[in-house]
Amino acid sequence: MLDKLDKLVVEYHDLYTAPNEERAAELDFKIAELEWEGLYLSAPAKVDAAAPGIPILALMRRSDLLEWEVNLEKNSAIVFTHLESGVIGMCPLHKPPVKRMKPQNEDRGRKPEPGEGYSAGSIRRVIGDSQSEPLAQGDYSVNLISWDCLTNQRIIHKDGKPKPFDPAVAVAAWPWERWSVTKSFQAGPASPVLEAGKGIALKVDGHKDSRFVSGAVAARARAFNVISPDPKRAALAGVQAGIKVTLLLFRLDKYPPESAEIPVPILGTGPIRVGDEMKGWFTLPFPFPPSAGDRMLYAMADGKVIGPIKIPGEKR
Repeated sequence: MLDKLDKLVVEYHDLYTAPNEERAAELDFKIAELEWEGLYLSAPAKVDAAAPGIPILALMRRSDLLEWEVNLEKNSAIVFTHLESGVIGMCPLHKPPVKRMKPQNEDRGRKPEPGEGYSAGSIRRVIGDSQSEPLAQGDYSVNLISWDCLTNQRIIHKDGKPKPFDPAVAVAAWPWERWSVTKSFQAGPASPVLEAGKGIALKVDGHKDSRFVSGAVAARARAFNVISPDPKRAALAGVQAGIKVTLLLFRLDKYPPESAEIPVPILGTGPIRVGDEMKGWFTLPFPFPPSAGDRMLYAMADGKVIGPIKIPGEKR
């Protein structure tokens, strides 16, 4: 089905840069005719330097029952990573209104029966359109998350002039004091196993205040990951690189999701250079407070996104 969706969007690539209601309505009609349900993300492979942001198209075909249970507008986020710097961003799928309205009680109406109906269509969004400066040059990974649904990923190249990289600034930003507790960042018997030894793996154990999150992450080192030796850090001489893992915790009908950043040290006996394989682990207290409602947990690192892991609600 992904191949069919790819071919369909190619016919409407003009919508990325030139929105047109008639063309968009035509695309929506074709989506409605598909024997498919789900969410799909599309984006151009390259964006001009003059463009302030990155345009994307989100295609959807969802049952009325699912929309009643999980409202797409309230429970969807576009997440993206600038791969050259590791900087992560997020924006809602639906562009917020210019004026904020007072909260109102919403009547969800009657719960639809299974198979009663469906909704279909497309949404155009420009990542970075609300920022004061254009998005930086480089490659971006982009995903769409809607509660318990993670879409396909797109890699987009943004043309432009590269920003200068300062290794000293990158090294100074790592949490050296936190890393001194090295036992939190070592592999253990309960550490999750990486699929094919790559990407990111995550698991959550325990409950309430005694809950822990464990993870493993592997990637090829980029310039901002590499940490050069420094005599002032003799106690942490084994730290050769660092990689950031970002956790996103979604609550139903609550945007934005909660987030927590876990900088992971990459330990070794020799230096790590750009392009080298690096692997790290962590086991830490769950960084979010208990909640009465169910939540969905995702993890991001080096442009990869995994999830969801369901975190059941608990009575306080």
